[in-house]
Amino acid sequence: MTPRLLAFVAALVAALAPLAGCDFEPALDIDLPEHTPATVINAVLAADSVAVVRLDVSTDPYVLGDGRPGRAVEGATVTLLRDGRPVEPLALQSRRCGTADGRPDGPGGTECGPFVGTVPVEAGGRYTVRAEVPGLPTAEGTVTIPRRPVVTAEEVGTTGQGRRQLRVRVEDPAGRGDRYGLSLLQGGRRQTFPICDRQTEPPTCRDTTVVEPRRPVAFSSADPVLLAAERSLDLGDNTFGFVTVTDASFDGRTWAFTMTEVPSFYYGRGRPSDGYALTVQVAALSGDVYDAHQILTFGGQDTENPFIEPVNLPSNVTGGYGLVGGIALAEVTFAAPAETPAGRVARRARR
Repeated sequence: MTPRLLAFVAALVAALAPLAGCDFEPALDIDLPEHTPATVINAVLAADSVAVVRLDVSTDPYVLGDGRPGRAVEGATVTLLRDGRPVEPLALQSRRCGTADGRPDGPGGTECGPFVGTVPVEAGGRYTVRAEVPGLPTAEGTVTIPRRPVVTAEEVGTTGQGRRQLRVRVEDPAGRGDRYGLSLLQGGRRQTFPICDRQTEPPTCRDTTVVEPRRPVAFSSADPVLLAAERSLDLGDNTFGFVTVTDASFDGRTWAFTMTEVPSFYYGRGRPSDGYALTVQVAALSGDVYDAHQILTFGGQDTENPFIEPVNLPSNVTGGYGLVGGIALAEVTFAAPAETPAGRVARRARR
C-alpha cells in the first residue's frame, strides 16, 4: 500500500469515527394495525343464471410479499340461501392458476376455481352467500337481485359512414333508486367450416359450427343522461364503452336515446359491423355493484403513483370482506346486415 493510499484510508477512518455509534436503521413511529385474516367473498349473482362465487383469504397490506393471486380456499363450504333458507351447497369447480406451463390443468400453481351452483337465481329474490372456511369466522353477504329492465329497441338507419344507429327505450318503474349499466356488444356470428383428421388415410373431414364470442364495442350518443354520467370535461367527447346511470332524471318514465356504433378495430380493422350482429345490453344493477363501478371509474385511482391514498370499495360482507352483488340483464339483438333479406340481396348484387 502506497503512502498516499495509507493517508487516504487514515483520513477516511477518522471521518467515520464520530458516526460509529449512530444507528441508521430506519424506524416508523406509526403503529400499524394488526392484521387478522378473514374470508373474502366476490360474487355478482345474475338473474336466471346459477351462482358463481370466488373465495380468498385476506392478506396483510403492510407486509411485502404477502399478496397473492385470488384462489379458492381449501376445505371451504359455500352455501346459497334465499330469505335465510338454504337453497343449495355450491361445488368447487377446480382450476389451477399460475401453473408452470400456463394450462388450467398444468403442473404447479394454486387452486383458483370458483364455487358454482346448479339452481338459477331469480330476479327479485333476496339471496345470501355464506362461506365457512376452517379456522376463520363465518362470512356472508346478502343482496336482492334487481328486476329485469323492460327494454325495446329498433334500428333507425345508418350514418354517411355506414355506421348503424339504434333507438333504445328503457321503461323505468316508479320509485327512484334504479341503476342501470349500458353496453353495446358486437359479434356472435356463426361460422361453419370443415375440420379434417389427417391421421387417417384418406383424411376424414366433418363440418364444424362455431359461434364467435361477443365483445363490447364503443358507441356514440348525444343523450344528456349518458353525457352527464360520463363526467367528461371534453364537451365534444360523446363516445362511450360501458356506462352506468341512475333514474334520477327519468324516474317512472321511459328513458329513450339513440346510440351509434363506433367501428371496432377488432372487427374489420375499424370498418362498421358489416357481417356482425349488434346487441344492446341493459343491466339492472344492485346498489353495491353500481357504487363499486363509480369508485373504480371516478375515484381517482392511479396505479402508477405509489403514494396515493387508496380508496375504499363498498363491502356488504359480514365476518369478512368482499362484495355480493346482483344484476339482471335485458338484451335486444339486431342481425348482421348480411343475414337480413335486404342484406342477402345486397350481398348477391355485390357478387
